[in-house]
Amino acid sequence: MSHDTKHHNHAAMRVGSQAGFTAIELVIAMAIAAILVAVAGPSLADLLAAQRVKTTTFDFYAALALARSEAIKRNTVVDIAPRNGNFVNGWDIRAGGAVLSSRLGLSPVAISVPAGVTLAYDQDGRLTSSGRYDVRLTTPGNANVATRCVTVDPAGRPSIRIDANRDGNCFNG
Repeated sequence: MSHDTKHHNHAAMRVGSQAGFTAIELVIAMAIAAILVAVAGPSLADLLAAQRVKTTTFDFYAALALARSEAIKRNTVVDIAPRNGNFVNGWDIRAGGAVLSSRLGLSPVAISVPAGVTLAYDQDGRLTSSGRYDVRLTTPGNANVATRCVTVDPAGRPSIRIDANRDGNCFNG
């Protein structure tokens, strides 16, 4: 048989067969995809919730740094006030009556602050209240996401801590 005849017969065989998936192959592929989604779904939800807490923590930290800097620069008291009485709704950075910066609450993150204590910096960049100011940021109802804390020491320096062992205390790991 010549080379041309072999090539012609092989090409004829390909024309009769069809490329694609059979119904059984498609069902198996869909079952595997469903299993992967079921296994990865909760992990993905935890990842997104953790990222929301992390982003809100960094936003709050940046707000503290801005408020402290503005208090020193303007030689006046600058406060960070919760919107509508709750930091979950966002916050305003204010000097006197003027709003210097605002952030709207965009993510479902719970923010706990000391009751009855105003978060404000004096002209030296120190807190106007005595003691440190602790802010806890969590995802309500999700114990798989570590709580993050933003702590402001009396000198006005903010720091971020993570409750890595998930015992509710950001100061012991």
